[in-house]
Amino acid sequence: MNLNVYYTTVNNKYGLVIADKDNQELIYAKIGKSENNDIVSLNAIDSAINFLTKMNIRGQIKKEDNVNIIFNGIKHPLSKYIESQTLNLNKIQNSNRDILGIIKTIRANLNPISKKAKIDFINTNNQEIHLLIDKAIETQNIVGIASHYNKDLNEKNNVAKTKVVKKGDAIELNTLVKLNKDEKSKIKQAVKSKKKAELTEIRKSPEYIDQMTNVLTNEMTKRINTSHLSIQEEYDLENVKNIIIYTDGSMKKQDKNNKAYNHGYGVVILDRDTEKPLFKFKGRFSKESEMMEHIELVELYAIYRASLFVKNKIDDGLLNKDINVTIMTDNQDNIHNYEKIKNKDFSMKGAMLFKELLKETEDMDFQIGWVKAHSNNLYNREADKLAKSALEMEKSEEYITHQSIIEEKDELFDITKHIKSNELHFRRKMG
Repeated sequence: MNLNVYYTTVNNKYGLVIADKDNQELIYAKIGKSENNDIVSLNAIDSAINFLTKMNIRGQIKKEDNVNIIFNGIKHPLSKYIESQTLNLNKIQNSNRDILGIIKTIRANLNPISKKAKIDFINTNNQEIHLLIDKAIETQNIVGIASHYNKDLNEKNNVAKTKVVKKGDAIELNTLVKLNKDEKSKIKQAVKSKKKAELTEIRKSPEYIDQMTNVLTNEMTKRINTSHLSIQEEYDLENVKNIIIYTDGSMKKQDKNNKAYNHGYGVVILDRDTEKPLFKFKGRFSKESEMMEHIELVELYAIYRASLFVKNKIDDGLLNKDINVTIMTDNQDNIHNYEKIKNKDFSMKGAMLFKELLKETEDMDFQIGWVKAHSNNLYNREADKLAKSALEMEKSEEYITHQSIIEEKDELFDITKHIKSNELHFRRKMG
């Protein structure tokens, strides 16, 4: 961000304008007065910095932004102590308390604006904008400055309006531009395209890739505790020869004002031969993952967790080690990338997670199939609703559920004997 600050002083009065250097767009204008003519130019500088601090608070200037601020006006002898904030103020001689105080204030206000703020002063007093400011100070009217900057917006249906707000001895300017629908659409599309391009570049950066890798690694350390939910006595899992698993993921913005997301996933595990439900669970990602925008990674993670769950049941002796496992997903990208990684192609997003999936399933009769999203497949719908309900979970954890969250229970499937028995046992235990 490159900003021009134009300021002039007349006796103990000052006027200033802040403009975007790249397109000369007016950002702010103000006139005011000082109690001391010796510091009136410092008062102008301080007023400009105060407004930039407000821009920082509003998020218009971020601490990490490169901000170049050029002050155009009569250069104060002590401006070097503003340009370079490392200079020792104790070396200033023959300066009164007011001057030292205002320089300290300017320095303090500069700090939060940007870590990379660069300040330059140019000694000038003959530019067109300075004449406008001088006139504004004289007449106590800065509306003319707005018309100077908005002269190209006086086309049909594009009306520039200026609102002048008086605050004490200062007059502040807000410029409002009413645009027609076509102009609004163009601006909106341009902003959208710019944000998309910026996001694409961010996603390509090594820093972002490292961040996503760390997020997924953290999520992979979670383990679900299902020891108290063993159903071996009620349903002979050792005789289950084929398992089919439906998985899905969901992602939702936490609010409209930022790019933070909640991520949830759902898993439905069935005996393929009898279509009896064996297990269902859902989970929510941790807070560290909130900046991740890739739904395919959430859905890949659901596949990974389902596979790990089955492997743990095999290791515990509850499922036969020769069991056939088929996972059904509605994400075709993950199916395609799974085939690529089996052929030693590691170029896709989430390659690390795919590698872990291969590792966990290497001794299984395992495959991934496709199911059409939002179709009439009841088990896919169940996994989808589990994933969406996981978004509302308070904690980052996995949670076993035996209850169907689809209202059409009879249409979906019966609650089986072993689940009913387990449910009654749990209720008696809880009192």
